[in-house]
Amino acid sequence: MDTRMSKLLAVVAVVSAFVLAPATAWAACGCQGMTLRVGGGASPMTSGYYCAQPGRVPDWPGCAQAVSPPSGTCPSGQVAFRCQLGGTAPAQSPAQPELGWNFEVVATLKPSSTPAQCKTGQVVTTNKFVDGNLLTNGDTADEPVGPLTFGTVPPTVIAVVSSQLSYVPNVNTHSTSTQTWTPVFGADGYEEESRDLKYRVGSITWIDGPAKLFGNRSSRVSGQWEFISFVKASGDGSGECMCRFVIDRTWDGTTAGGRGVVLGPSVNCALET
Repeated sequence: MDTRMSKLLAVVAVVSAFVLAPATAWAACGCQGMTLRVGGGASPMTSGYYCAQPGRVPDWPGCAQAVSPPSGTCPSGQVAFRCQLGGTAPAQSPAQPELGWNFEVVATLKPSSTPAQCKTGQVVTTNKFVDGNLLTNGDTADEPVGPLTFGTVPPTVIAVVSSQLSYVPNVNTHSTSTQTWTPVFGADGYEEESRDLKYRVGSITWIDGPAKLFGNRSSRVSGQWEFISFVKASGDGSGECMCRFVIDRTWDGTTAGGRGVVLGPSVNCALET
């Protein structure tokens, strides 16, 4: 074949491959930074707007349907809601005797990122006691499962319990002073847009309200939750974010206490109170 013709055909092949490549091949998402909004400071802190079906607004203390949300906040047929962030306790909400903490994760994405292309998720391990008795944990979510790897922050690989094991594992004894943290977690979901997770322009946000509900407010109750919230890059994107933290709450029958929120070894994560 003529050499010039061979070169021409080669150029055509390259151009055709570029033009005909699926659009999804070029979609990407990367995380620039993550903010863990936990409240509990001197000034009240409120989450962003989220959307729910009528009657499906979370019944966590401090969450309520928004009275006058900005136009277009939610799709037709859904209602907007927001949540107060920070510690929850029976002394604050007598009608809802829950001991826990509402928090919000805000992941800022790199420019030109497609939120739906990011790999998001959250894993958890927890201990809850009532009058000295360790309670059985709830079921794990379906996703994410398997090992998770984050940057160079030790430990770099965190084993996540398969959802087939059913229950969220208990917190291992650990010390924040030596940064010895629990190695095994259960899946907690937050892998796609839902009532509690929202794709926004340039960011992905989600809310959670871990709590222990108990009927007798004179009981001595404690709850410890250890979370890893994360966003990992996909496609031709780069950058990952991970917040690892403990929520520690106690109730002595009259007063709430505990260490509150303690941030552990993380990647591109900041705490906002």
